Amino acid sequence: MRLDLGQLSPADEDEVRKIVRKNALLHCKPVVEDYVECVKPRLISMIWHCGDKKNEMLKCLGLYSKQRDYDLARDEYIAILKGKRKAREAARHTRQPQENF
Repeated sequence: MRLDLGQLSPADEDEVRKIVRKNALLHCKPVVEDYVECVKPRLISMIWHCGDKKNEMLKCLGLYSKQRDYDLARDEYIAILKGKRKAREAARHTRQPQENF
């Protein structure tokens, strides 16, 4: 059965979501770190002390979690799958013993 790279499995879509999440966190690293530093020394008081920082963080993460980001991540993931497939096929061809007639 051939994998249709236009349609990904639920597990593959989960990997795409991980790529989007990772990229969003990279773009928003300063804002996320600012929020983390705010909540570290607090328990319940973080709700009112860090609310603005949380909203900034969520806004930033939302900017990098749009449909276009998922589409780009899906394309990236499909390229990874194609590369792995080509590598497997190349390895399979080099491992096949030569038949002598």
